[in-house]
Amino acid sequence: WRQWGPAAMIAAAAPSDPRRGPFPAWIPDPSVERMQTPAAVVKGRVAPGLIVDPAPHLVEALLAAPGLSIVTLAPERPGAPAAVRRLADAGILVSIGHTAATAAEVRAATDAGARMVTHLFNAQRPLGHREPGVPGQALADQRLSVGLIADLHHVAAPIVAVVFRS
Repeated sequence: WRQWGPAAMIAAAAPSDPRRGPFPAWIPDPSVERMQTPAAVVKGRVAPGLIVDPAPHLVEALLAAPGLSIVTLAPERPGAPAAVRRLADAGILVSIGHTAATAAEVRAATDAGARMVTHLFNAQRPLGHREPGVPGQALADQRLSVGLIADLHHVAAPIVAVVFRS
């Protein structure tokens, strides 16, 4: 992950269909965030030593990989707004995830071209009544679609109901 090499390897190894080209690949961007909370470190399954900022040369390396269609990143990381814009301009679906972003940072990423939130409520800043965080901004902004792990283990049933009603 350190040099985005695996992204290119994953995309290159994806099965292809000669009629449609490479099979679409989704890359969970290693420019995710570690957020200290009272309960846990919010980083999902990404090891801290593998977290990198989305520098322009790394974004270009990602874009060179065949079949890439979705990238998840943390919008508060240095360089993230430009990375979101570049990826979106290249036709990549940019998703917000594994993030300590505030609602304002989510809004800025959305303004730059992000259009999705990866697994709402998981590995991200929680919903708050004064700082809506990722969930509040995602549910309020019609430009964003959300992914949700609705297995009643990752997200409780009343929250699943709130998401479906929004």
